[in-house]
Parts: sequence; C-alpha cells; structure tokens
Amino acid sequence: GAKIANMTSADDLSTQSMQFTTLLYLLAQKKAKNEIGNHEVEIHVDGPYGKPFVYAGYQRIVLVAGGIGVTPAHSIFSTLLAKSVQFDGRDEDGLVLPPVDLIWMAKDASMFSMFTRTWRQYEQHNPNCNNKFSVRLFATRRPSASRGDDDAKVDGEDFNNVVPDTNAIMYTYGRPDWSTVFSVIRDSDTDPAQTLVFVCGPQRLVDDVEGQAVRNGATFQSEAFLF
Repeated sequence: GAKIANMTSADDLSTQSMQFTTLLYLLAQKKAKNEIGNHEVEIHVDGPYGKPFVYAGYQRIVLVAGGIGVTPAHSIFSTLLAKSVQFDGRDEDGLVLPPVDLIWMAKDASMFSMFTRTWRQYEQHNPNCNNKFSVRLFATRRPSASRGDDDAKVDGEDFNNVVPDTNAIMYTYGRPDWSTVFSVIRDSDTDPAQTLVFVCGPQRLVDDVEGQAVRNGATFQSEAFLF
C-alpha cells in the first residue's frame, strides 16, 4: 500500500496532520473575514505518487472501499466512467472497458452525497453501455444508532433508501454479505483469473476481501492510508 516516508511514528504523522489542518482552517477564516488584506493565497499541489491503476487485461474490476478508503476507489470508478462516456464504452486507445463494480461502506449515509455528480453521470450513462457499471452502497450506522451500534441487523425496511439528488442510487443499512457480493466473480461470463479485486479501507475489511478474492481465484490488490 501507499507509505509515507520520513515519519518516525504514526503519532508524529497524526500530530503534524492536525497542525496543518488547524492552520489551514485559521487561514480560511481570516480570508473569509478579509483579515489578510489583498494578499493572494498560494496553494502548491505535489504528486500524484505511486503506480497508476492498470485495468488492461482484466474482464472485470471490483472496487471495495471502507469509509475514506473510497478516495482511490472513487477515483478509479469515476475515471473509467468518464472514459466510457467520452469514448462510447472504450478508452482513448480504443480498448473496450471491463465491467466495473463499486462497493462502498460508510458509517454515515450522508457521506454518499459527496459524489452526487458521479452518481448522476452513472445513472445517465449506464443504460447506454449495457449496464457495465454498478454501485452498491452500505451505511453501517442508522441515524438513530448510538456510537458503537454499527452492524445492526438488516431487515426489510433497510433497503429502500435513495441518495439525495439522485434518481435511484440506493443504499442499504448494514454490511454486505461478501459471499453474495463476490458471486459476480464466478459469473459464467467472467474468468476469475481475469477479475481484479481492489480494496482500500480498514485492515479488517482488507483481510476479509482478500480472503474472498483468493478463494474465488481473482487477482487481489490493496491500498492503505497510514495515519
């Protein structure tokens, strides 16, 4: 997974991250109150780092994310979706894009609204590409649940939830049944050896998904955030 160099410990990284975030917040407040005059605020962006995501040679891509681990998964999903929209189901080199499944678990269902623009594009384009893309969203904490009350049992009332400002992007309260989710790998039209399972999230999730991917004969790839 991704690693951050030159940090002596996780506590050092967490402390520096909080310090930077606090300073950035204070700067934004001063800018909003016009307390820094006409000075321009410069933002320098460095990167990206690491190897690019390679989808060529795979018949299916399964993206699994937990919490903020959706960052790379959404990036991959939205990039392939945009290519499909622009090049009619292919990429810029004429390669036919594989089906892409996105499975995202988050504690708070409101997080799903962060990507409304992507969901709308998905809803508009998917019928035009034989439903090549799929999105499955899971909220592990109900609005009335107290902290620590995740993993509440799923019942029939937990399925009919629509992400605001979308036509029919559904989310479910609870956690996915991985054996059911990964049945797609055993689809008669898919060679398990040519299915890529990518996951980013808590270590427990990574371990669970890796076990399912290996048992089903798929290629496994993970990415981690180190804090």
